[in-house]
Amino acid sequence: IKQWNQIQLHHLMSHQAGISKDSVGSLLGFNSESLVHNSYPSLNAFYKNLTSIEFLYAPGKIDTNFKYSNLNMNILARVVEAYNPNKISYSGYMHRSIFMPLGMFSTYYNMPVYVQNRMVTGYGSLLPDSTRTEVPKALYVGSYEGSMGVATTAPDLARFGMELLKIINGESKVLSQPAVIK
Repeated sequence: IKQWNQIQLHHLMSHQAGISKDSVGSLLGFNSESLVHNSYPSLNAFYKNLTSIEFLYAPGKIDTNFKYSNLNMNILARVVEAYNPNKISYSGYMHRSIFMPLGMFSTYYNMPVYVQNRMVTGYGSLLPDSTRTEVPKALYVGSYEGSMGVATTAPDLARFGMELLKIINGESKVLSQPAVIK
């Protein structure tokens, strides 16, 4: 508990909270059962697993190289849910506060079926038997939506990239410089 109390938001955003990459027993990866069957942890399982998370180092005291953590991003998503003024889901907040204001009308969490039918088929890494796992066209990632599960188009991604460039000049109407650059 003491280590959890030392974590600050900037530790989570910069992957310096000291927590492991994923929750105990996670099967993430492009050739895993989670990907093939869309079986990511529910929110209840996510919260339950937090008590068994391994700390790799003290929060903010990274001693070697950068250590990416899906859990950092997923915890931040739960913070957004808890503290956004409308008390909406993380995906709902992203849709309302980021995607729509930027004109990203083809960007989704939980993509509608009519859109899935227009998507190309993706494949995972080459397996030992020289085959590849087909990646589902829509991932329903449950509690992992802070770190994955967004589907978008090249034009929408370009809109987001342009908005990031506007931050540098203080011209963004949607994203603020302190929220992105620290």
